[in-house]
Amino acid sequence: MVRLATIEDAQQLFLLNEEFNGEGDNSIEKMKETLLDNPQEIVVVAEAETDAETETEGGHKLAGFVCAQLKKSFCYRECSAEITEVYVRESYRRQGLAGRMITFMEKRCMHCYGVR
Repeated sequence: MVRLATIEDAQQLFLLNEEFNGEGDNSIEKMKETLLDNPQEIVVVAEAETDAETETEGGHKLAGFVCAQLKKSFCYRECSAEITEVYVRESYRRQGLAGRMITFMEKRCMHCYGVR
């Protein structure tokens, strides 16, 4: 399933981000704060199909994420969006997850923010 990220996803997003970008100076708590209070960023996640042995505490495991930054310029009437991060765990690649997350992001940006 593809959906918007929530603060409950912060721990898994932290691990995915370290897989993707390497160890950084971010923390799970800072990620929670950003997910709650950053209106310029949208984070979309893909839940993996899991079995009982691999499920996490929340009952799902994230297979990947996409981030987009919303931007407003005096040059244009409408807001624009830029995809800044796309990551899918290696074991979940070639299943169309990145495309589904990007499509979800595009629809969300168009419907909620008027991005064309």
